[in-house]
Amino acid sequence: MLDRYVSNHKRNHYVPEHIVERFAHQDGKIRFFDKRRPDRILATSAKNLFVEGHFYTQFSVDGSRDISVEEQLAALDGKAKHVTDHIVSAARRDGSLKLTSDQRAIWDEFFYRQWRRIPEAFQRNDSYVNFDESVDAVVAELEALGRPLTPSERSIVLSQEGRKRIRQNAKAASIIANGDHITSVMAEKGLCVALIRKPTKSFLIGSSPIVKNDIAWANPHSRSNC
Repeated sequence: MLDRYVSNHKRNHYVPEHIVERFAHQDGKIRFFDKRRPDRILATSAKNLFVEGHFYTQFSVDGSRDISVEEQLAALDGKAKHVTDHIVSAARRDGSLKLTSDQRAIWDEFFYRQWRRIPEAFQRNDSYVNFDESVDAVVAELEALGRPLTPSERSIVLSQEGRKRIRQNAKAASIIANGDHITSVMAEKGLCVALIRKPTKSFLIGSSPIVKNDIAWANPHSRSNC
């Protein structure tokens, strides 16, 4: 595997900067708190929030690094930024929103990937959380089928370093796995934009920015379109 690592690809944002920047104060800083220390309110720039080192990087046995997942997400984020700009502008103008088919396809893909790429998504995944047990089960199943591991495979799968690498690579690969079966369903739904009119109120953003909510709509017709 070609080592394509570049130093500025080390910091991987699981919530894109172009989204976080929209929550900045006039000084360009984001006020935030860590759920582990909710008593402290701090200020920083968007580049320092919702980021982990090599979150999307895949590693080979020889230690070389593949940043293709980060590159694919960066390309999608770039396209999604233009769509988000369009959505925000429409909401601030008169609330009417019209997206082209290409814009809607980009938005659905971005929305779906955002849902998959956050750390919380993996923390809720039993196979990821209990990775050692999952690997042991697969190895046992292979051996039961008469396909035992080769000495080379065993040295990788049974070592902690090997398992750590496999777990990381599987995580990264799952983020960009084909999701057409999901985005095709999303394409059939409407897209609603919520506005806050009161100047003393504002939206918040968190490390898990995709919220599933069953809103009690005053107008049933509005709900059917969203």
